[in-house]
Amino acid sequence: MQPKWGQFAMPASNNGDVPGNLVQAENLNGGVYFFVNNTGIRQPGTASIAVPWGLAVQELRGREGILRELVPLLRNPGHMVVLHAAGGYGKTRLALESLRRSPSSALLWWVDATTRASLFGGLREVAIAAGARWKDVQRAWSGGRSAPEVLWTALANCRRRWILVLDNADDPDVFAVDGQPTPAGTGVLRAPGGRGTVLVISREGDARRWGSSARLIGLGRLSDADGAAMLLDAAPDAGPKADACSLATRLGGLPLALHLAGAYLAETNACQALPGMDAHARTFADYGRAWEQRLSQASDSRALGIPQRDREVLAQTWELSLDLLMRRDRRLARPLLRLLSYLAPAPIPHVLIDAEVLAESPLFPDDSKAMEIATDLRALRNVGLVELTEGSIVLHPVIRNATRGHIAADLAGHRDVCLALLRRATSGRGVLHPAQWPTWRALLPHCPQLHDEVDESDLTNQDGSLLSRFGLFCHEIGLLPSACALHSTALSIRKRLLGQHHPDTLEAWQDLTRVLLDKGCDADDHLEAAEAELRNIVEVAERELGSDHPQTLTARSSLAGVLHDLWHLDEAEATYRSVLAAFKRVLGAEHEMTLATRHNLALLHSDQDRSPQAEAELRGILAIEEGLFGSEHPRTLATRDSLALVRSDQGEKTAAEVEFRAVLEARKNVLGPEHPDTRHSEWRSKKLEIRAVSDHSWVPDEPATCGCFT
Repeated sequence: MQPKWGQFAMPASNNGDVPGNLVQAENLNGGVYFFVNNTGIRQPGTASIAVPWGLAVQELRGREGILRELVPLLRNPGHMVVLHAAGGYGKTRLALESLRRSPSSALLWWVDATTRASLFGGLREVAIAAGARWKDVQRAWSGGRSAPEVLWTALANCRRRWILVLDNADDPDVFAVDGQPTPAGTGVLRAPGGRGTVLVISREGDARRWGSSARLIGLGRLSDADGAAMLLDAAPDAGPKADACSLATRLGGLPLALHLAGAYLAETNACQALPGMDAHARTFADYGRAWEQRLSQASDSRALGIPQRDREVLAQTWELSLDLLMRRDRRLARPLLRLLSYLAPAPIPHVLIDAEVLAESPLFPDDSKAMEIATDLRALRNVGLVELTEGSIVLHPVIRNATRGHIAADLAGHRDVCLALLRRATSGRGVLHPAQWPTWRALLPHCPQLHDEVDESDLTNQDGSLLSRFGLFCHEIGLLPSACALHSTALSIRKRLLGQHHPDTLEAWQDLTRVLLDKGCDADDHLEAAEAELRNIVEVAERELGSDHPQTLTARSSLAGVLHDLWHLDEAEATYRSVLAAFKRVLGAEHEMTLATRHNLALLHSDQDRSPQAEAELRGILAIEEGLFGSEHPRTLATRDSLALVRSDQGEKTAAEVEFRAVLEARKNVLGPEHPDTRHSEWRSKKLEIRAVSDHSWVPDEPATCGCFT
């Protein structure tokens, strides 16, 4: 760090005559140096308290709500306001706009509070401008009097309206004097009286650090629409509004990142499209792709045309806040932020951050405790690096990308602790129970297989089991592509570690086959391929596990389902009956697999024109499921839907229609509107509406269901 050269000397005596060359002041906020030349004449003062209007070069977007709160506080004296957010959120630009809207007659002073040297250098100029006598200022700033008392006496006696801005005040301790904490209000920072207002610009959002007199106003990210407007202001020729909105989303609404992207695109669009220019992003879409590919690699940030100073801001602004927390003994703040940056760009549920798991990781101290983790998360929140919502942690995408550059050397370590956290968070949580689905949904984006490149050869059998459970959840809620990817990796892991014929390998094989079957719907060639695959699985399972092993029976039940779809009804019925008898014997009459097989056999009876028998079977299943799961469990809803269909086939149209609509509403509530089973219920409801008008009206094709019961 380069020395800070000030304009005043630390005195050896009260008269201020200090011979000598260089004095270093210890125990200040950073290494602060004061230069005195050999003649005893101090270097010219360089502190400025002028408002940096030159920084207000771009139209302010998306901050009208905050301005409506802030500007009246500046217009009416007596307030101390702390405007806080992480670096890059546009605090300075917003402060400048609020000053522009303040009374034109007010005295405006802007002081850099980054260090005690810059703070006291600027406040000396403020004291003079407010009317303090030069002799008093000279004595106070040379140690003969209290500088804070001279300053605030002058401010209290100032006859004009005034506004004092203290910029970059990221550490409130910079204002403390004589051991008195900043909230005490006896140091440099005090509640103004009379004609004044103090506006502090800081990353610190903890109200306890500022005292009861402070009014805190936090800045959040810009909306996609406002971010798009900011981009279009800077680069109107870089693409349509929709692309600008998409890029604003990708940049997370961070004003600094939006400013840099807009400036870059304005520059590239101002250049002639000469050969070789294709390597430079010229549109919002191009920049978005480049951002995703390269910004996470700090060394490549130059490729986005980011100037050196701004690259340093992006790379270092979050690290500065972490350094601040480390000085406050918040030792877990940095490893926590880096762990959060490894996870997916999605809300991180609190249940994932388990202290016992973290303490077992080499990335964290082995004495890490839950209370300390919670405290350090709040500390990260207070400096604007994370947002804490009810039940989750949100990391700004730009902060995530910048921080990921610091974990590149230990991605494997972060992957391992992430998998361990996921195993702990999902332990004991049923995949098939809707009450657990909100937690599974919140955890799903952070499964490394889905959001990061993972070398399957590095994963353990434990990891394979975890991925398999996530695959089952995805299949259950209708996310078939994700289910396919997860089951494929789980199968590969188990083949490598356990062998082709291990029960867990066969289970993964069958899970993947069922997903592929559901993805392919009812195409005959796909069904025939699935039949061949399932016959192969059944053959291996019977040979390796025995005919009554649950995995063997499950494979045979799936095979019966495919035979049913291929309309091989007699063979399907024989297989179902054999499997059902075995399930009752091995698992019991009320086991989920026993009930699922009974359900599928009842549907087969319906297709065999044996509707009364099918209805009786479904009513018996429904009575058991309502007692076991409740009336709105997905399996119960499937049985209710099938029973309504059988009743409709027997002429009970009105009763069936009422039940179809009830099942649709329940599925919307339990499964969500996009689940395949919900869409199927909507199709059936639409079909009833159309045919109520005319029996010859066109009806859309039937959508596929989830196929959870095969």
